[in-house]
Amino acid sequence: MTPQFICIGAPKAGTTWLYRQLALHPGVWVPPVKELHYFDRKFPIDRVAKKKGAKSGLFGIYKSYGRGLIMHVIARALSRAAIGDLVWAHRYFGSQLSDEWYMSLFERAHGRVSGEFTTDYCALSADAVEHIYRMLPKLKVIFLLRNPIDRSWSHARMLLPELLAKPLESITEAEFVDYLCHPAAKRKSQYARTLEIWEQRYPKEQMLVGFYDDIATKPEALLKCILGFVGVETDIPSVLRGVHKKVNIGKGKSAMPENIYRILANEYMDELTLLSRRFDGYATTWLEAASGVTGVERSQHIHDTIQV
Repeated sequence: MTPQFICIGAPKAGTTWLYRQLALHPGVWVPPVKELHYFDRKFPIDRVAKKKGAKSGLFGIYKSYGRGLIMHVIARALSRAAIGDLVWAHRYFGSQLSDEWYMSLFERAHGRVSGEFTTDYCALSADAVEHIYRMLPKLKVIFLLRNPIDRSWSHARMLLPELLAKPLESITEAEFVDYLCHPAAKRKSQYARTLEIWEQRYPKEQMLVGFYDDIATKPEALLKCILGFVGVETDIPSVLRGVHKKVNIGKGKSAMPENIYRILANEYMDELTLLSRRFDGYATTWLEAASGVTGVERSQHIHDTIQV
């Protein structure tokens, strides 16, 4: 068994929504843990910082994983009386990482289309993607895009309370700017780089680029497109019924301060220009909004309705 698809991000661009929708499909199997984080550990990516005070392991075991994740997976399996999920969790948390171990995580698919969602894969190097291609040359790659300015802000609001070990409302504008302008944080909004690296190995028929904006405006059409792309039935009522449901809504006020928006508009102007040239549509709207922050009232943006 091998995964047939991987969703590589971007963070805060709707991947949790997609994971939950695909988990409902009878022809699809996804792991109990949404983000496996194998390839970004085998080929480490730059990170802004480690979480302060984060506890690892449980009862002296599984020390390489966060305690919150371990408890979540175990509690979920127990609540569903899913013994298979407990067995899978022990393999995931307790085994040594290797390509063989990674492949074994998909054994429970039993003929269904399987895949995973790790948003940090959008920051992988060319060497990492080359390795993935050698392992999985027929892999289908899904990449969800969101306005890089809004995506970066939403991601910062989610991560900074954990990274700084302080409440969201206590985080200063300067602390937000320090994070948002860090090269490791910006890397996950540099979609053109991600696409260039992955498209060097995977042909266009194995790549699907979707837009967060469609989750807000036409989610059923986007989901059907993705279902067709991975090769399963597209008209399953139980799957389509919940496409309008918002997941993991951000807490607290989500409005981005004008000064931070202006800074990010400058940071991502080149990126937005590249995206507009390639995709037009939503990407051109993003560019026009960012271009107008110095004198023209900026357009409204979608804020924190759906988590990565």
